[in-house]
Amino acid sequence: MLDTTRDSFDFKDLERRLQQRLQVEFPQIDSLQVNCFFSEKTFVILVHLPELVTLPTKDILFQLKQILSNEESISSYPMELYLKVNDRGSLAPVASSHLPTFSLKSQKSLGIGLKIGLGIFLFLGGLYGLSRPCVVGSSCANLTQAKTNAQNAVNSVSISASLPDIQQSKQQLDESLNLLQDIPYWSRYHEQASQLIKIYQQQSQDLENLSQALNYATKAVSLANPPLSIPQWQTVQNHWKQAISFLKKLSVSSPYYFYTQLKLRQYQGNLTLIEQRMNAETQASDRLKSAQETAQIALVRQKNAQSLDDWKLVEATWKTAISSLQSIPSSTVATREAKNLLKIYNTQLVNATERKSKEANSNNLYTKSLQQAELAQKSAASQQWTSAVTAWRNAITNLKQIPANSSQYNQALPLITSYLVSLKQAETNLTSAVQLQNIRQDLETTCKIPHKICDYQISQAIIKVNLTESYVKQVWYTAVQAKAQTSVPTQVSLLNHIAKLEKSLQIISDHARKRVEVYNPEQNIIAIYEPTQ
Repeated sequence: MLDTTRDSFDFKDLERRLQQRLQVEFPQIDSLQVNCFFSEKTFVILVHLPELVTLPTKDILFQLKQILSNEESISSYPMELYLKVNDRGSLAPVASSHLPTFSLKSQKSLGIGLKIGLGIFLFLGGLYGLSRPCVVGSSCANLTQAKTNAQNAVNSVSISASLPDIQQSKQQLDESLNLLQDIPYWSRYHEQASQLIKIYQQQSQDLENLSQALNYATKAVSLANPPLSIPQWQTVQNHWKQAISFLKKLSVSSPYYFYTQLKLRQYQGNLTLIEQRMNAETQASDRLKSAQETAQIALVRQKNAQSLDDWKLVEATWKTAISSLQSIPSSTVATREAKNLLKIYNTQLVNATERKSKEANSNNLYTKSLQQAELAQKSAASQQWTSAVTAWRNAITNLKQIPANSSQYNQALPLITSYLVSLKQAETNLTSAVQLQNIRQDLETTCKIPHKICDYQISQAIIKVNLTESYVKQVWYTAVQAKAQTSVPTQVSLLNHIAKLEKSLQIISDHARKRVEVYNPEQNIIAIYEPTQ
C-alpha cells in the first residue's frame, strides 16, 4: 500500500535541498525536479529530468548520500532512487538505508531488476504525478490564490504605507511564489506559473528594496536629533543616501513606482536638509575656531598695548571674536562652547573698553596740558603774568590727573617738574608786575595831585623822578612871597606840602625796594630816598 502522507516529515524542505544540491553539482542538467515520499516502508526519491542526458548515476548517488546521511528521521528506512526522463523512466535502485555505492550485478539480475523497477516506477510515478497541484481538474487553485495574494500585496502599498505594511506585502507575495513553485512542470498551468514567478520575484525584490529603504530612513530619523556633531550628521546622511539608493533600484514598470517616487522626493528633501545641517555645523565649527584664533590675537595685542590706538585695536579685536561667537546658530554643537567663551570674551571686552577710555582721558589731559603750557608761554612773552600763572597751574593740574598706569604717565612726570619751575617764575613776575603797577599808581597820584608836578622813569635799580619846571617855579615863587610877606600860614602850608611829597616818595621807595632819585628841571639830583625795609 502506497503511503504519501507528509505528516511526520518535511518532504518539501528535503526536496528543495536535494534539488539545489543536484543543480549546483550538475549545472549541465536543466530544470531537474526532485520528489520524495514513502511507499510502504521504503523511502522513494524521484528525480525528474526534462530531456535525455548522460546520467552520472554514481555522482548523483554520492551527492544524495551526503545529504541523506544527516537525516536521522529516515536513516532507518530502505531507500530507492528513480530517474525519469520526460515520459520515459530509467531507474537505479539504492540497496540500503546507508546508500552503498551502486554496482552492477549480472546482466540477468539487472534485467529482472529493471523490469520490476520499471513497473513499480510507472505505477508510483503516475500516482505521484496526479497528486501534485494543478494537474487534475479544469482550474488551478494555487494559481488563483497566488494572483489574489499578489494583487493584495500591490493594493496594500498605499501612499501612507509604512515599513510593516511593506513587509506584510512582501510576505503575501512570497506566499504567492510558494504556491506557484508547487505547480509541477507537467501541469498545463506550469508555463503560466513560470511567467508569474518571474514577475512576482521582481516585485518581491522591489518590496525588499522598499523595505531596506524604509529601514534606513527610520534609522536616519531616529538619529537626527540635533545638535549633532559632523560625524554624527554624516551617519544620518549615509542612511538617507542608502535609502535613496534602494529606492532608485525600482524601475518604471514596478507597481510600486509611484510610491517609490513619493518617497524618493521626500528622502531627497531630507537629504538636502541634512546637508544644510552639516554645512551649518561646519560653518559653526569654523566660526568657533575663528573666534578662538581672534581671541588669541586680542590677548597678544592686549599684552603689548600702550597707546590709545593700541587699546582701540584690542577692543576692536575682542568685538570681532564676540561677533563670530554670536553668529553661531543655537542648533549646532558649537553653541555650547560658544556660550561659555562669550562670558570670558565679554569680560575681556569690558576691561579693554575701560582701558581704552582711560587712555583716551589721559591723552585728552596730556593734550590740554600742552595747550595750557603753550598759552602760558605766550602770555609770559607778552608779560601777561596773571594769564601765564593761570595757564601754568591748569597745565600742571591736567598732568597730575593722568593715571599712573596710563601710557602718558611717564611723559607727564618730567613736564610736571618743568611746569612747576615755570609757574614759580611766572608767579614771581606776577608779584613784581603787581608791585610795579602799584608803584606806578602811587607815582601817578603823587605827581598829579592836584596838578602835574613831576614825571618818572622806573628802571631795574632806581626810580627817577623829574620835577616839572612849572612846579619848581610855583614852589619857589610861593616861598619867596610868603617870606616877603612874612606869611607864616603860607610858609607852614608850603612846608607841609613838601613834607608830604617827601613822605610819599619814601613810601614808594620802600614798596618798590628801589632807590628814588629826585631831579630838578636842570637834571640835578636834589633828593635821594633809599628803601628803609
